[in-house]
Amino acid sequence: MNSKRDNIDLIVSMAELTSVFDRKSNLSTLLQDIAVMVAEHMSADVCSVYLYNKDAEELVLRATVGLSSSSVGRVKMKLGEGITGIALKELRTIREARASLSPGFKSFKNINEEEYEAFLAVPIKKGLNRIGVLTLQHREPDYFSSRDASAMKAIASQLAASIENSQLLIGLREKREKHESNEEFENIRIPGSGGIRATVLGKAYFLNEKRKPNVIAYDVLASDSEIEGCSDPDETEEECILLDLLAFDKALELSMSQLEELQVSVDDSLSDVAGMIFTAHFLMLRDENFTGLMRSLIEKGGKPDEAVRTVTNQYADIFRNSDLSGIREKVQDIKDLEHRLLANLYGDISKTADYSTNIVVADNIFPSELVKLWLQKSKGLVLCGSGITAHISILARSLSFPLLMTEDRKILRVPGDSELLMDTTLGFLYVNPSEEIKASYRNVVEPVSVFGELDIPEMTETTDGVRIKVQANINIIHDVEVAVAVNAEGIGLYRSEFPFIIRNEFPSEEEQYRIYRKIFKKSNGQECILRTLDIGGDKIPGYTEGGHEANPFLGFRGIRFSLGHPEVFQDQIRAMLRAGEGWELKIMFPMISSLDEFLTASALVKGCIRDLEVEGIPANNKPLLGAMVELPAAVEIIRELSAAADFLSIGTNDLIMYTLAVDRTNEKVRNMYKAWHPAVLRSLKKIADQAYSDGTELSVCGEAASDPEFLRFLIGLKIRKFSVDPLKIPLVKSAVINSSFHDCEDFAGKALAVETLNQAEILFASMRG
Repeated sequence: MNSKRDNIDLIVSMAELTSVFDRKSNLSTLLQDIAVMVAEHMSADVCSVYLYNKDAEELVLRATVGLSSSSVGRVKMKLGEGITGIALKELRTIREARASLSPGFKSFKNINEEEYEAFLAVPIKKGLNRIGVLTLQHREPDYFSSRDASAMKAIASQLAASIENSQLLIGLREKREKHESNEEFENIRIPGSGGIRATVLGKAYFLNEKRKPNVIAYDVLASDSEIEGCSDPDETEEECILLDLLAFDKALELSMSQLEELQVSVDDSLSDVAGMIFTAHFLMLRDENFTGLMRSLIEKGGKPDEAVRTVTNQYADIFRNSDLSGIREKVQDIKDLEHRLLANLYGDISKTADYSTNIVVADNIFPSELVKLWLQKSKGLVLCGSGITAHISILARSLSFPLLMTEDRKILRVPGDSELLMDTTLGFLYVNPSEEIKASYRNVVEPVSVFGELDIPEMTETTDGVRIKVQANINIIHDVEVAVAVNAEGIGLYRSEFPFIIRNEFPSEEEQYRIYRKIFKKSNGQECILRTLDIGGDKIPGYTEGGHEANPFLGFRGIRFSLGHPEVFQDQIRAMLRAGEGWELKIMFPMISSLDEFLTASALVKGCIRDLEVEGIPANNKPLLGAMVELPAAVEIIRELSAAADFLSIGTNDLIMYTLAVDRTNEKVRNMYKAWHPAVLRSLKKIADQAYSDGTELSVCGEAASDPEFLRFLIGLKIRKFSVDPLKIPLVKSAVINSSFHDCEDFAGKALAVETLNQAEILFASMRG
């Protein structure tokens, strides 16, 4: 075994090489220099540099001395594949005396490595970040020593930062190449998670206004359907301009007419989120500075479609660069108008002026944009990235709008007008699916029936006669109709923030009054609990002041926002009091962390009652006031809150999140979001015991109540009232009528006795069995 190699000299040489890395313009040359230098100093027959491609989860040969030069860029292996892949997967150095005898050995054809026996593989890493592998090979078996391995580890450590940079740049180049290749997006499947159960098929339409594919789609359409403007080569320039102006005016008039029909089609049940939602569209189309500029460009000889694109892009850039979020939100209004005007310019394809053939793809979206897409008959929506917020998925569910959320940004590189098949039930998006894939879905390409032929009982009780009330969580007026259809026993939670989030300004007292009054009327006299504004966290209207918060979930949200904006809070409370006149009115405050907050909010309600009496305005002057228990702080002061409040409601979503310090939307920790954590179970027990002891009405309005096994635990705590998504009510009622209170109480006792997460998980799993 040869050990006379100048390792120290090599380490020094590597330091010199990496020091000039940033001045190297050719990455391949740099990596090849590394391979040559290491092979020479280590007296090795072969030295190769592999880089790890995180997106593809594979190692790629990037430089080599000794192997066939044609293998560079072609030899690839998965993490854990071959000796090299194992070294990177396990982040350990592997030294083999005879590589061909190793269980992990993998041979590649036509790269001329068969004759090399000794093998040394050293992972190149930075912390836990996998960067690549540096390998040495030699004809002589057992050629490399432990000293060689130590030297190579030192070299790999020196190279890590430099090669990481090279890996990044190569990755960017590969992504660009993939973006330009349509073949990359044939019959691929992208994972995600869905809302309502649905399967839809449609053409991709991207809301990213800087992409060209949507424009290309119009160009393709234009090849078969020319603009009804100038088309005769014998016509004079003046005649062509006149014909183009007529075509533009016709498209403008048709767009106005279509939007008016859309606005009229908004029924009463959607008035809270869609009332006058196309106002900005109307104003823009009537604005001479907008459509007038388009006409001016056409009068100067520009084509109508080019004029539309030019002006809409100019306005979009102006709006996008605004300091005001409310103005930035109007960018999509501009792009909507571009879509509609261009479609209407091609007379025989005006049916595409809406999104009825499209599955819309975006990396971020405003709630108002979601509503507009739904009203314009979009088949579905794919959202990609970290900008996905809870209120978007909640709103889509309320509208029965198919939504798929994915963190795979590959979808944003898909060519425009690609065919998409979206399966929100299994959580998959197929891009340009094969005929076989489409055939397998042929019988289910439509939203799944919400209720089917279910026989849903009006009232529920356990098998041993304990009465359990199942109510609905609602977000918009439309949800009340769904709740009534599934025999909800009232509204256990109305999230009042959605009319605030949809609009570009705070809704007035009068606007809110009309919304709340409709909710009471549609609920057929059943109990209705109105929760005051809960914005902040992931629900922040663009028109609010205060700017970005580093951690909005721990910031100015819930009752803090309302008490910090008394004029907004008073408008809402007055509207609720007026709407509740003649009904049993319950008002609930969110995110209560102290008794002081509850008492201050209660005092403001009493002040509004006095003001309305003085003004002679009919209102409910005896509302019941409650608090959401969703913070660990509220759990610790539950005795005081239970004594002060008329009723309490546990918000399990936030209670679990804040108790465990786990954001369930964060993919790195979402698997730690567990309702059955012993700390959560004991917190729920503490709340339930205090409310039961005081005779304070207690309900649960979080998603945990929708889980049949967890529901049985909650029933075992003597909680008798639950409020869930209307679509989950049949499932919850079924779980109730098939459970006995005695068994639930026994199960709760066992759950509260567990000490570890693993024990709790096994116990809850046994209930599912």
